Amino acid sequence: MSKVALIQAPNVFVPNGATLMSYPPIGLAYIAAALERDGHQIQGIDAVARWHDQIYEKEFAGIKFLVNGGLISEIVALIDADVEHVGIPCMFTHHWPLVRELVQAIRDKFPAVTIILGGEHVSGIPEYCLNDSVADCIVVGEGEDTIRELVKCLDCQSDLAGVGGIVYRDHSTITPRNNKRRARIRDIDSIAVPAWHYFPVKIYMDRKMFLGPSRGRTMPILATRGCPYQCTFCTSPSMWTTRWDARTPKDVVDEMESYTQKYGATDFQFVDLTAVVKRSWILEFCAEIQSRNWEGITWQLPSGTRSEAIDFEVAENLKKAGCYILAYAPESGSPELLKRIKKRISIDKLLNSIRDVRRAGLRVECFTIMGFADETMSEMFQTVWFIMRLALNGVESVPIGTWRPVPGSEMTNELVEKGILEYNDEVFCSLVSSTSLLSGVSYNQNYPSYQICLMRVLGYAAFFSVLFVTRPIRLVRILKNVVTQNQTSKLEKALIEIARAKMLYFRRRFFDTEKALIQRKQ
Repeated sequence: MSKVALIQAPNVFVPNGATLMSYPPIGLAYIAAALERDGHQIQGIDAVARWHDQIYEKEFAGIKFLVNGGLISEIVALIDADVEHVGIPCMFTHHWPLVRELVQAIRDKFPAVTIILGGEHVSGIPEYCLNDSVADCIVVGEGEDTIRELVKCLDCQSDLAGVGGIVYRDHSTITPRNNKRRARIRDIDSIAVPAWHYFPVKIYMDRKMFLGPSRGRTMPILATRGCPYQCTFCTSPSMWTTRWDARTPKDVVDEMESYTQKYGATDFQFVDLTAVVKRSWILEFCAEIQSRNWEGITWQLPSGTRSEAIDFEVAENLKKAGCYILAYAPESGSPELLKRIKKRISIDKLLNSIRDVRRAGLRVECFTIMGFADETMSEMFQTVWFIMRLALNGVESVPIGTWRPVPGSEMTNELVEKGILEYNDEVFCSLVSSTSLLSGVSYNQNYPSYQICLMRVLGYAAFFSVLFVTRPIRLVRILKNVVTQNQTSKLEKALIEIARAKMLYFRRRFFDTEKALIQRKQ
């Protein structure tokens, strides 16, 4: 058996971005559990949680970033000398330059270790990432079975040609070898629950570092895997295929119960791609929770939930079972654009579902995007009108992102094949600007960046104008919750996180200045 270091790289964002976007490394915790099952020693290094109050500047491709977490040198210094393999995920494309730098630093200090990468970015363009770094291997897609077989072969010094689901560096050839894709795990109830004991999950709970609003002591949880839809802007089909699998409700609730006992968890965030697909499953899940007679346990669905399965009956059961907020991802208000991006939703049915959810007493948020590759100005105005309708129907917040050509998505692949887009650090780093209101980079073929930014500003102005006119108490509640650090929506969380990031950044600048002055005097 070998020793494997699993590293959560620091978080990367722009100074005027929406949020730090930090959350516990659930993917790594699943990988740790899989390796632990085979008897391997695990060293978990969470560079975000360990240095959660540290923010420093870095520049990649001419873009200034803020990094939340440890310095590269600090991270490498923590790796045990007897580690044989190192695993690092890269979920977001704009994280790649920093992850690549971390990989290089590990290689410089530990030339003999095997460096393995995983996550959505590297799964989308594995050959590129291997050629662009000194990593040895990339796990493509779902990782638990692949990493177990890969590490076993590495330990036995066996040929990697038979390991499904990897792209690896074979020194007998110039180009990386791309093995056949591994089939998804069918029985997902058999997957070992995340090994959180290797990662400081309590720091995330104490600091409320999660994707959605955190009510009480929050834990992330995964009830399903994959998504049956084929949205052209999404990397899910390349990462997970288009198969949706759900764990048995009892298995999920058992895991939730174990976290209440181990960590004192009182709130749960489901980080599923699409948690609610089958109406029967969510009703059974709610019934299972209610059968436990829990008091004070809440949960939320902060990712893009499908509206087709949620009517008033389902919404009532969600409320009774402790759910307090859910999110939809309609993306656009243009029926024509929705067809082109294969979103497969009906705007009228979505609005009916929102009304049912609001009537049941749940809070709702909706994700929208502007600046798709071929989106017209008329279609963006349709989205603005749609956003106003969302406000009229009581939606809590509507984040408006700029479309990003993320590697591995159908829409991005088409641009690359046509020669319109070429992968490089400038493109990768520009994608972080989708969270920035005033400096988002547009990859729309019809309109420049400033016009897309203006349309997003118009969208936000339209939403909040309607919301605060029709529901003025919301403004009071938002201001109160921001002051008291009470998160009840993603908007409030974003405002709190922006304030926190600014405070940490300026505190570091102050201390660095003070240190420089002291050194100068000496």
